[in-house]
Amino acid sequence: MNEMKHVVKSCDLPGKAAAKLFAMLNDSVSVNRYHDGDYYVIVTDRDPSTLTYPEGWYFMNGMFRNKHNSSTGVYEEIAVVNSFGESW
Repeated sequence: MNEMKHVVKSCDLPGKAAAKLFAMLNDSVSVNRYHDGDYYVIVTDRDPSTLTYPEGWYFMNGMFRNKHNSSTGVYEEIAVVNSFGESW
């Protein structure tokens, strides 16, 4: 039997990786990076309350976030906007 050496809970994923997982779980979601470095936004025209989230991540105040769920104490937020760039 193979023993797992390291398991990462999705609530502890870096924001960029969690956002990509979020997009994979929801057909109507895309993750866009902007030119000023590592600034990412999540784009969807569907109501974020109707979407599927990775464990430990949720939507609040226009942000995709893992605040208070991270077991490492590090949390991230990524803005969620519609295709017109308007915040949800």
